Amino acid sequence: MEGTYFIKTIRPYSRGRDTEIRKAPKVYLCDSGLPNHFAKLDEGTIFENSILQNLRFYGELNYYQRKSGVEIDFILQKNKAYEVKLSPEESDLRKLKELSKSLKLKEYKLISKNYSKLKCTMFGFML
Repeated sequence: MEGTYFIKTIRPYSRGRDTEIRKAPKVYLCDSGLPNHFAKLDEGTIFENSILQNLRFYGELNYYQRKSGVEIDFILQKNKAYEVKLSPEESDLRKLKELSKSLKLKEYKLISKNYSKLKCTMFGFML
């Protein structure tokens, strides 16, 4: 299905730690219109899916998730972290910063749909 551009899968990013999820790829829909019509996807899922559609042209994408549930939505080219939030909060930025440092990623950004005064935040259309 990926070859027909119906779905896009991204693999987990791993540094070999025990707490990481290493096998399960995340599946994104290349066109969320039809599934949204039938399944009524939530706004956050649709926004994250649209960010993937923009990021995929910039290079290899991965995601990172620990068994505890802490995650980074997208890691681009193994050095930039992007966390997608409708309305990011200070705690989201703090978690992203800590996780990015522990993975030795050079750059991190929160991608927001709604306005935010937080540092390291950008709108999805700015990609």
